[in-house]
Amino acid sequence: MGLERLLFVFGLGFLAADIRAVVNHLLYWRRRPGRLLTWPAPYPPFFSLQLIIGGLLGLLMAYNLLFRVTSAEELFGEGMMFLYYTYAVPLAHRIDRGLYGEGVWTDLGFVRYRSIGAVTWREEEDPVLLLASRSGGTARRLRVPGPLYGATRRVLRDLVRSGQIQLKAGGLGLGEKDPREDL
Repeated sequence: MGLERLLFVFGLGFLAADIRAVVNHLLYWRRRPGRLLTWPAPYPPFFSLQLIIGGLLGLLMAYNLLFRVTSAEELFGEGMMFLYYTYAVPLAHRIDRGLYGEGVWTDLGFVRYRSIGAVTWREEEDPVLLLASRSGGTARRLRVPGPLYGATRRVLRDLVRSGQIQLKAGGLGLGEKDPREDL
């Protein structure tokens, strides 16, 4: 497999990531008016390095266009990586994390209330809200700023009381613990 084909395959993967970032941002703008409790997303690890990589990819593309004859496959791969590092990464950072009218925007994406089966907290530098799927397959993390910990617990408790979040019983369902105690 030549370099052009490899860059084309990478380009397809980065195209999917670019599209996902744009779709998530459009969904964020649609859900934004229904914010219950939100806060700015923390910068991802190595955020500056990702922007530097994007800038270097832009310079590489400019060099290839001006001084080198390159294939369309190569330019496509470089272009998709350039868009990811200079546009998609900063765009994803602009999405506020927290509780919305329809669900929770976690560190990895949006989770609807109806798909949440269990809620628990983990103490780290900042508290981390863990949301387990009703189907039992996945769990999502949401880092909550320390000053908003109490408010987040209150909003979650209200969402459970109103029935928007319906928690499943823990363990074998023998009634030894009420899942709402984790809130």
